[in-house]
Amino acid sequence: SPLQRLYIRILWMVPIYSVESWLALRFNDQKVYLETLREAYEAFVVYSLYKLMREYLGDKPMAVAKLKRIGEKKGSDRATMLFPMCWSYKWRLDAQFLTRSALGVWQYVFIRTALAVTACILEMFHLFDEGNFKVNGFYLWNIIILNLSQCWALWCLVLFYHELREELAPIRPLGKFMVVKAVVFFSWWQQMIVTYLASTHVISHYMDYTGEDVAKGIQNLLICVEMLIYALLHKKIFSYKDFRAGGPLSSYMAQMDLKQKDTKAAIGDMIPTDVIFEGASYVVKAKKKIVETVHRHDGHHLGTPVKPPAAPEPAALDA
Repeated sequence: SPLQRLYIRILWMVPIYSVESWLALRFNDQKVYLETLREAYEAFVVYSLYKLMREYLGDKPMAVAKLKRIGEKKGSDRATMLFPMCWSYKWRLDAQFLTRSALGVWQYVFIRTALAVTACILEMFHLFDEGNFKVNGFYLWNIIILNLSQCWALWCLVLFYHELREELAPIRPLGKFMVVKAVVFFSWWQQMIVTYLASTHVISHYMDYTGEDVAKGIQNLLICVEMLIYALLHKKIFSYKDFRAGGPLSSYMAQMDLKQKDTKAAIGDMIPTDVIFEGASYVVKAKKKIVETVHRHDGHHLGTPVKPPAAPEPAALDA
């Protein structure tokens, strides 16, 4: 089922993090490439968590109907904007809410992946300069953009959960969100701390390793150890028992027309083709909205040649 596929994608996070961190320890010269791939999968997991909640709500008409019922119950058709966006425009509890929350999470996948590819290319030419916090370097702006993108994605996730928490209660979304958020935020700030300590020479070189190498080694070693804890949490929170008879998702499974798949399907489920197609659909919708906006502003469709004004009719001859 779609929910099982999303469970698998999230569960792959622990082995990918563990193996990648061990490989980065073993092959120090390739650590930048390995770590950027790990971070790109992290964004994929965040989006998979959103899709997990969204899939449980049903198709778009069903989800919109549930949002409207929530609006009727609270006496407002607008979402409650959480801190620090309390002052901003309140999203309507309809298709707009679904689209904006999805786009808010998906942008993190796009930005994270784009910056990961950029980092790999710059590293090939020795221009990445990891740990350099100078304004004229790529690394500082890479951190700033990623942090803003990550915060916005997680804020959209929290808002989505906050408005639909009663509808999503059977899948226990809070525990799932907290586990994924812990991995994302804790590993991120842990990396920032050790990198900063290396840049200020609190962490110094050791033998043939630079201070940055030692800092990265500490980060990867900590991740290897921490993944044991997260593996135990994942086993509990993303359990296969949820889909068995009597589990919280048993009624969902009863409505699905399921087919047995072989073990290779678990690897295939990691391929984010659906995420790519959804991203393309967001781009198409954004382009369409821009065209419609320009059309309303100018009074004609974008790209349609403007007809010249009609020539005035000749004045009638006097009798």
